[in-house]
Parts: sequence; structure tokens; C-alpha cells
Amino acid sequence: MEIVLDAYLKVRVSEITPKNIVGEGPNYYLVVDWGGLRLRTRKVCTVGFVESMNEGRRFVDIVLSHEDASVLVRVWPDRPASENLIGILAGDAVKVLGMLRVFREQVYISPLIVRKVRPEYISEFLERLSRDREVIFASLARRVAAEETR
Repeated sequence: MEIVLDAYLKVRVSEITPKNIVGEGPNYYLVVDWGGLRLRTRKVCTVGFVESMNEGRRFVDIVLSHEDASVLVRVWPDRPASENLIGILAGDAVKVLGMLRVFREQVYISPLIVRKVRPEYISEFLERLSRDREVIFASLARRVAAEETR
């Protein structure tokens, strides 16, 4: 069963890969298989460590890494997230909420929020990620069962 979510789905950096991206017209979706479900969303929430920050003429590219995986976070100067970059340095733990984008086959997150967090928060986030998915799965299983009895 595939569920399209219009909400920020907590994901691991390692889940944001080209093989998990599905294009549909101008939109790109992250598809996460979990517990027999396929969760599909454009909005992601993830955490990791800033591996590098490169300031270009038109945007700042942050390479966010965790668990031997990395994802690009592209921050445009005219977006609110750019104000959150003050004080963030390579090595800092950050939380990112944003929209998934693809440009010239490069997957990146266009953030609404980039926030510095405690390094311990990353393990807390990953625990919540698992619990949240269990709740989503249980809720959908009850909904499907109720529809089948009708």
C-alpha cells in the first residue's frame, strides 16, 4: 500500500538517495518503504552533521551527513532559512525541514528551517522516527481494517 503524505516525514539522511526519488511531472517525491507500506512525500525532516558549507554567488550549499550518507541542503538567500545559518559551522549537528528538489539529477533539500541542535538530539530524533512510523502504520492498518468491514 502506498500512502502520499502532505506532511513533514522524519527520514534518515541515508534514505534520501536517487533510487528513492520518484518524479511526477515537475514534482519529486521521496519514497520510503517501511513495514509493508510505501510512504511518499515531498516534505522531509532530517538531522545530521554539517560536513561542509560552500557559499556560492546564488546560494549556500550545505553537505549534511550521518551514518556514512550525505545529502545536499541548498539555501537561497531570499528564503527565511538563510537567516538561520548564522553561527552554524562545519561539524555542528543540525535539523532540517524542507522540500525535496532535483536539479540536473542532483537531489537536494530546499529548507524552510535549518536549526542547530545538540549532538545528542540526533539519536533522540532517530528513536522518534521509528516510533512515528509505528504509529502511522498502526493508524493505517486500523483504517484499512475498518474499510474492509464495510
